[in-house]
Amino acid sequence: MSIERLRGKSRSSRSAFIAWRLTYDHCVPGTFGANIEEGVQSGLNSLTSKTPITQIHKAQHHLVDSYSAFADNQYFQFTTLGPEMRAREIEEIVIVGLVTTACVYGSTVDGIKMGWDVTVISNGVEASSQELQDTALEELATWWGAKVTSLSDFEAASGLSTMKRLNQ
Repeated sequence: MSIERLRGKSRSSRSAFIAWRLTYDHCVPGTFGANIEEGVQSGLNSLTSKTPITQIHKAQHHLVDSYSAFADNQYFQFTTLGPEMRAREIEEIVIVGLVTTACVYGSTVDGIKMGWDVTVISNGVEASSQELQDTALEELATWWGAKVTSLSDFEAASGLSTMKRLNQ
């Protein structure tokens, strides 16, 4: 996919993506806020004997905003996530995380732009207000074509609980 095509599908100025704000820096490389939470890291450690784990680093330049897990906001620098997923023939992305109106939104949109089917787990993401949360999830579904569903509905549709899938 060309950079021009990615840049050509801009986010609307009316979008919830623009409306977010934080009161402090977060996920700054080399700081506590960029660390993987202890419980998540423990889960990843338990998986390493079953499947290869690749950690993708984003936002490596502190002066450049990089909400998406795939690229900085201007698409000048890309992470290795896209190539890693293509090499492993991954066809679907399931997204959880913070912040719905920033990193979740950017990663979802870029995943869709790059050709993946993307599901956002609605009760696995968070915004600074319910109004922004609802607006962002509605935009991701209606403007971008993401599937937005709860974790319980996702698990029911897949036939397995998340923990069972992780332990296979």
